[in-house]
Amino acid sequence: MKELSWHRKYLELALIALVGLVLSSVLFLFARQSEDSRIALGFARSAEKQMAVLKRELAMNLHEIDDLRTYYESSELVTEAEFAVYTRPTTSQYPAIKAEIFAPRVTGAERAPFEKALREKGTREAQ
Repeated sequence: MKELSWHRKYLELALIALVGLVLSSVLFLFARQSEDSRIALGFARSAEKQMAVLKRELAMNLHEIDDLRTYYESSELVTEAEFAVYTRPTTSQYPAIKAEIFAPRVTGAERAPFEKALREKGTREAQ
C-alpha cells in the first residue's frame, strides 16, 4: 500500500505540473497573440499617417508642377532666365521639385542650330 501512495503522490505532482505547464502555455500564447495584434495595429496606424503625409506632399508637388506647366504653355516665348525666375520660389519651397529644367520645344528644323547654341553657351560658361 505504501508503494501505491508513493506513486500516487508523484502522479498527483506530475499532474499538477502538467496542468501548470498547459495553463502557462495557453496564457503565453494568448499574451503573444495580444501583443502581436497590438504591434500590427500600431504599425498600420503609423503607415496610414505616413501615407496621408505622402499623398498630401505629392498633391502639392503635382499642383505646383501643373502651375509651372500652365505658365510655360500659356506664354508664347519663355526664356531660360524668365523660367528660372518663375521657378525659383517653387523649387526653394518644395525641395521635391528639384528636377525642374528649362526645356523649350524646338522643331526638327530648329534643332541643329539650337543644340549648337547650347554647346557654345556651355563652353562660354565653363571658361
